[in-house]
Amino acid sequence: MHVKLDNGLLSIDPFSMQMPEGRLNGEARIDARESIPKVRIDAQMRNIQLDQLKGKSPGATPPLDGVMQARLLIEGRGDSLHRVMSDADGTLTLVLPHGDVRSAFAELTGINVAKGLGLLLKGDQDKAPIRCGVAEFGIKDGTMRADNITFDTQNVKITGKGDIRLGPEELDLEIKGDPKKLRLARLRTPIEIKGHLRKPSFGINAGSVVKQGAVAAALGAIATPLAAALAFVDPGLAKNADCAQLLAEAKKEAARPPPPGAPKPPS
Repeated sequence: MHVKLDNGLLSIDPFSMQMPEGRLNGEARIDARESIPKVRIDAQMRNIQLDQLKGKSPGATPPLDGVMQARLLIEGRGDSLHRVMSDADGTLTLVLPHGDVRSAFAELTGINVAKGLGLLLKGDQDKAPIRCGVAEFGIKDGTMRADNITFDTQNVKITGKGDIRLGPEELDLEIKGDPKKLRLARLRTPIEIKGHLRKPSFGINAGSVVKQGAVAAALGAIATPLAAALAFVDPGLAKNADCAQLLAEAKKEAARPPPPGAPKPPS
């Protein structure tokens, strides 16, 4: 890292760290010339290995497999990282160009999330390939709001919404699986993720079901945000075969009229 201190203004530009879990690059600026320091961080996380996330039981298999890319851009005030994040404004975007969801997901969460999302996993070794996954959060006053969560598998498109409050470190998210083909007998139930960041709880939202037939409208509505998210993390991701295919489908669906009863895309 290259560190420069000029009359209370600390600049770390650039910094680069190679870790077993992946690589961290970026720049940081800490302005301590006022009573409460101002902090700006622009960090890129490369090749985050998801198979390191697994249960503690002997022989546990990871619920997710793949290599994730991410970028964080925030500005905030505070004299510690926690206080900066509690006040932060900015953006966090994560992209999984390809990977797998495994049936071990149920072991990690305590409930059968894979079944709830409609992934149709049957055995301990079964897995559903992820063609491309994107999670984009807008950060305002220390609250991360999910602007776009989309994970595309062969038969199901997983979408999500909700907030993460960085001050109290609380989760309030909901994910659901939308089958790409109409299944009248199989309505999907949203999965709720709540609790503390260090110990999240997973549950079923029994009072809500997915509206079948709204997948095309939802996919088309995210075409432009999806392209912007990929470019924010790495312009080359739009050329990745799996994410490029998802982007092409989103643009194609955006040009079609929505099916009857589908929600209108945001303006």
